[in-house]
Formats: sequence, C-alpha cells, structure tokens
Amino acid sequence: MIQAFIAAACTTALLVQVDPPRKDHPEITCRTDSSGRFLALERDGNGPDRAGRIIGPKRRGYVSVFEYLGEGKSLRKLYEAELLNHGVPLICSLSRDGRFFVTLDEFNAAGTSPFTVVIYDLARKEHTTYAGKDFLSEKLIKSLGHQGFVPGFKWHGKDMDFNQDSTRFYPTRPENCKKEEVPFVVIDLPTRTVRVEPIPATPLTDLVPDVQQEWGWRESRETVATKTTILPVRITRSRPGHPDRVLELAPNKTEYIARQDQHNGQRK
Repeated sequence: MIQAFIAAACTTALLVQVDPPRKDHPEITCRTDSSGRFLALERDGNGPDRAGRIIGPKRRGYVSVFEYLGEGKSLRKLYEAELLNHGVPLICSLSRDGRFFVTLDEFNAAGTSPFTVVIYDLARKEHTTYAGKDFLSEKLIKSLGHQGFVPGFKWHGKDMDFNQDSTRFYPTRPENCKKEEVPFVVIDLPTRTVRVEPIPATPLTDLVPDVQQEWGWRESRETVATKTTILPVRITRSRPGHPDRVLELAPNKTEYIARQDQHNGQRK
C-alpha cells in the first residue's frame, strides 16, 4: 500500500498548494534528536517585542515531529503540539526517542517568564509549565547573574543533555555548573518535574554522547498551510561526499515521500 501511494504521490504532488511568501509568514526551524532518527519542524510564534508590538496575525509556535523510516523511505508524522510561549523559546530540545520536547526560557524573559520551562509529552498530548520561582529559591535567584542579551537571570548553561533512555534532561552538565555559576537542575521527563540537586562529584555516565551527525536535514523556504501549522514543501537530507536526498510533502500532509526520480543525486 505504501509503495502504491509513493508512486501516486509523484503524479499528484502538484495538488499541494504552496503558500506565497509573506512578510508575516512564520519561520520554520528544522531540529533533530541526537540519533538523527526524529525530526522536529518548529514554527515560530510572534509574541510581542520589547515595545509591546506584534507583527502580523497573533499566533503561538507549533512543533511537528516526524520519524525517518530509513534510506529511500518516508518521513512519517508522529506528534504535534502548539507551543505555549508568548514569543519564541530561547532553547528547544527534542529527546532521542522523539517523545519529549523541552523549551527553556523566552527571548524576552529568562527565568522570569511563566514558561521558563515547558515539558511537552507529545505522545500523551500533555504538558507542564514552570516559572523560575517554581523550582529555584528566592535566595538562589538573587545570587544568579544576568542572562546577558536576554532580560532575566542566568540559571542554565550551554551544554544541555538528555540521558540515554530519555527520562531526564539536564540544562547544564554537572561538571560545568561551577564554571557557568549556575545550579544543577534536573528535569524528570516521565513525571514532568523540575528540581535542583547537589552538584555530583563526578560526571554523569548516562548522558547521550555528543557525536557529530553524519546526515543533516534542511527545510525548503516554500511552505504549505495545514489545519494547524505550516510545513516545508521539501526536506533535504545531506551527507558530506554523497548526493542529497529530497523528500517531498505528500498531499495528505502527514508524511514526506522520498522522490523517486533521484539517481546518484541527479534527476533522470
């Protein structure tokens, strides 16, 4: 059935109406997990800027997660969720099992927003939100430095990690907490809870290795509207020294189909 649909998609792809570019069109960001198996397509929201202005129709962000089924096969949509941030999250991370999507802070408020941490359980279609004061004491907050270019305080570093079985997320590796002058924060994903723990004396051993992915994903600038979001018309899978592989959005808008006219990176 899938093979028949792929063949049909090659002749019906023109039925997908491509939206013309607009100044108020949201941006799409393509993110992947550490294994490269799952792909998150994040549509930006457009919360108010520092002057309180909103450009274009008011909207929240949105994330659609696809699973890559293998060479020559499709990208299948697994999960989706509307993001709760009023604007754009400062940090977004997808767990290596594709189930959890975690956002940290907002570009207009670090630690002080009610959406300082949002944990999305995409499989259960549930989420939990935290402000900084929900898991940091008042004394600790006063001791933390400024975030920098973002209003608010610095409570996490730049070296965040999931553990191997996608049950925990660490906004800062413990061995770098003292260097970054931030607390050791642990986000438990199944229970969607956040807590501060003493910094471990030794590095954690169950973190996902920081390995450079052999394959990379790139979204097209052309987009198509769905009932809930917008999606790129094409996704390109790239690998150094190998031809690109192009996958095109099917008319049902729930999967990307590997283009069948590709041979050694060239059209027949």
